[in-house]
Amino acid sequence: MKFSPVEAMEVKAKEPKPSLLGIMVKPVEHFERIRKNPVIWMPIIVLAILFAAGIYLNYDQEAVMKEINKTSSITLSESDKELMKTTSMIFAIIAGIIAPLIGALVKTIVYQIAAKILKAPVAFKQLFSMCLHISFLSAIALLVSGAIRFAFGLSGSGMLTGISYYMGESGRAWGSIELFSIWTLVLSAIGLYRTAHFSKKAAWGIPIVLFIIGMLFHLLGASIS
Repeated sequence: MKFSPVEAMEVKAKEPKPSLLGIMVKPVEHFERIRKNPVIWMPIIVLAILFAAGIYLNYDQEAVMKEINKTSSITLSESDKELMKTTSMIFAIIAGIIAPLIGALVKTIVYQIAAKILKAPVAFKQLFSMCLHISFLSAIALLVSGAIRFAFGLSGSGMLTGISYYMGESGRAWGSIELFSIWTLVLSAIGLYRTAHFSKKAAWGIPIVLFIIGMLFHLLGASIS
């Protein structure tokens, strides 16, 4: 059945929209919604707010000031220290908002290239919407870690939901082994199968390869430092 342009817009408007929370509780249903009605701007706005809050809760000002005092050759006044703490936190929040969005965009490009090779019937907008919704897990991980750290006054780097935090310096190489990262891998596979219509092998294989590459980068970074 063919629709006029106006009717087609009305049909699209009636399609239920996917939600960030829905990806966690009903992933299959919401990935199918993304295919029919991919939304971009609302997830970006919500993710920006959540990541900003997560960075704020996880930001260790004392650790930053210790590093500044180590590297600074002059003695800073209290007002200068406060200014540097505020400035560094603002930059950390801005970077914390931008980095996940760039990450989602890079993944989208990788998936789009794979879709072209596999001849999967999926558009860039659908893949980008899918990646943005999956990024919600990273925001939740940051918020959970930050809330626990803030509530109990915990220090140190690393996500509290990953094993690297509990292994100290020796655990930095295993930063990708984290509860929400593994959950993200699973949702990525489901999303590629339901939204992008990849085969099951490709839908699981591509996220696993990207996960392994991320792990190797963690190992490389830990060995260099």
